Amino acid sequence: MLNEEFEVSKSLAYEYVWATIHTKQEQLMIYYRERKAEKARPIKIHEYKIDENVKEFEEKF
Repeated sequence: MLNEEFEVSKSLAYEYVWATIHTKQEQLMIYYRERKAEKARPIKIHEYKIDENVKEFEEKF
């Protein structure tokens, strides 16, 4: 995500948000947790195409 820009609401200026790339769905999801909220919620979903084959994660632990 380096040097890439994704739009979110201007009301979130100076707030802490984070993004997660879901490789299988080819989506970038941006999350925000309000101060008194118990859980974070997705506030924006962007298409995020991946130019490589995505492999299933092999759990080894």
